[in-house]
Amino acid sequence: MKTRDRRKIEKVDKYDLNAFRARMPQEEKILSDYSDQTEGVVRIARDSQKESEEEFHTMQEQHNANHALYYFNMLADGLIEGRSTGNNCQKMVRAREHMMNLREFIGDEKAELKGVIETLLKKIQEFCPIRRKQFGLFLVENWPLMRSFSQAYVKKEQRCLTDEQFGKLNDVLSGRCLLKLWWWKRRTRRRWMKTLGLIKKVAK
Repeated sequence: MKTRDRRKIEKVDKYDLNAFRARMPQEEKILSDYSDQTEGVVRIARDSQKESEEEFHTMQEQHNANHALYYFNMLADGLIEGRSTGNNCQKMVRAREHMMNLREFIGDEKAELKGVIETLLKKIQEFCPIRRKQFGLFLVENWPLMRSFSQAYVKKEQRCLTDEQFGKLNDVLSGRCLLKLWWWKRRTRRRWMKTLGLIKKVAK
């Protein structure tokens, strides 16, 4: 038995990651010129009167790390929930942009972390998705790298690329979700919310 959500996981993505990559400037330009980016997306402006050079450096590092992790986390949640959260290729490209900029602000004392970032960037560069499910496979295969990345910047109490998400993502990709209570709870909740919406419309 196939469900609607299961079929969505197999849906062909509208855009190819290479199409976005082809329109991007070369890496050297990205590292030196962000004039084509929305203000604050990749590089934040400095107010020299409010922060020191060290504070600004730390702020840039945290900003880019948080944004890259946000896109990875949003990808995982969308695949787990079986719903669209925007174009997945764009999320991957944005994560790549932030990680490229992040390298400038990682100190020599974080050589291991910088190695993780470089490896992830290489994996993204080699990633050419055709179907939506491939984004999930990419996340699962590179989960250890992304977890190392997140643990360097995300507090323990914050929810980002958790073991629970990893388990659920594996369930969805393998089809085991149909045997899991969390899957059916989610579907029941979703149907209940639709029913409430219909009741409200009728009541009006």
